Amino acid sequence: MFPKTVRSDMGWEVILTCNSQLKLCRAEKPELPFQKIYSFGTSTRNQHIEAWGNQLAGSQPEIWRKFFEELEKDGFFDGGEIDKACLQFLYMSMIQEHIHGFVEEHNRHCIRKQQNREHYLPTGRPNKLYHYPSEGTQNYGSKPWQPLMEELKNDVAAYDLNDYLPEETVTMF
Repeated sequence: MFPKTVRSDMGWEVILTCNSQLKLCRAEKPELPFQKIYSFGTSTRNQHIEAWGNQLAGSQPEIWRKFFEELEKDGFFDGGEIDKACLQFLYMSMIQEHIHGFVEEHNRHCIRKQQNREHYLPTGRPNKLYHYPSEGTQNYGSKPWQPLMEELKNDVAAYDLNDYLPEETVTMF
């Protein structure tokens, strides 16, 4: 399933999302105007996701950032490619573990009932709301055209989230 429309800020990180959404929607309705498929807005309109990102950045990664600044201050890190590869090799799995822990904790927290939003903002735990929506919840998603889904999957097939080390470093170990 994919959404009818997506809204985000104009950050560079949304290019793949925007392009995929455009392809998915226009496979079904080629004449559909861009404005009905994707909407860009200022980050003041994405306050919830921005707040979540700030919470994440202010928690575990902040500890690591300070640790790496200390290494630099003490002369153990010069910012070169070898130093970066060494830090990634040594610490990336721990950093990823901390971030995944934060996400898991967030998905278990309870969204409180909010005045004037009951008609569109459900309450409960994010994981449960997503996986077990209340009876009568309308799903606005569309089933994607399978050949296009295969094409999009092929576009990112070679991408590996864990492929952050230079090849020389990987082969060394």
